[in-house]
Amino acid sequence: MCLRWIYRGAGGDQLGAGVERNGANGSGLYEQETKRQQEINDKLIAQSGNENQYKLHEEMGRIMTDNVTVVRYNDRLKHTDDQLRDLMDRYQRISINDSNLWATMALPHARHLKNMLDLARVITLGALIETNRAARTTNPTFRSR
Repeated sequence: MCLRWIYRGAGGDQLGAGVERNGANGSGLYEQETKRQQEINDKLIAQSGNENQYKLHEEMGRIMTDNVTVVRYNDRLKHTDDQLRDLMDRYQRISINDSNLWATMALPHARHLKNMLDLARVITLGALIETNRAARTTNPTFRSR
């Protein structure tokens, strides 16, 4: 049963009347987003640098595992943020030198790596901020208090 019929007595026939549509059926939003996503893909494919995305991924994992776990040191967190910013800069120089993009995961991995780097930085900065608040029990810097 359609909600329109259920709420007809309460003005249900006007549901969605004030909603702006992008195109006749909202397809304009889909078209815009598809174009934006394709531009991201094209930019990544066109990059020609000397950085290997898989090595960047491995470095990021090692850095985060070594420095951003339960026990956190402020100096390590600050250094980790510096390293992550360096990795983000190096990410701009990755090269997807794969002629068979439709059959490999190189492009999706590169896209996910960008998001992983962003999230790693958010986690690191959040941990650094938190050390000055509630994390005093797990941060050796504050144990002497």
